[in-house]
Amino acid sequence: MGRILVLGGSRSGKSRFAQLNAEKAAKTTGHKPVMIVTAQAFDDEMRDRIQQHQNDRADRWQTIEAPIALAESLRRQT
Repeated sequence: MGRILVLGGSRSGKSRFAQLNAEKAAKTTGHKPVMIVTAQAFDDEMRDRIQQHQNDRADRWQTIEAPIALAESLRRQT
């Protein structure tokens, strides 16, 4: 499995979908999954949600934060 760009609205299940698919692919390829995240924590609720996502991924993932320069972050991953 190659790269998958997951788009959708707030609380639409993007993170869960991406995690499940990337972890499945990682099992077959032996590569560590990469998550490029774009959210920013502007309030306590969002900080809590981001922390939960970070806990879910733990150190099994490489996480790249790109709240502004998404295209550049994607280019660096090729």
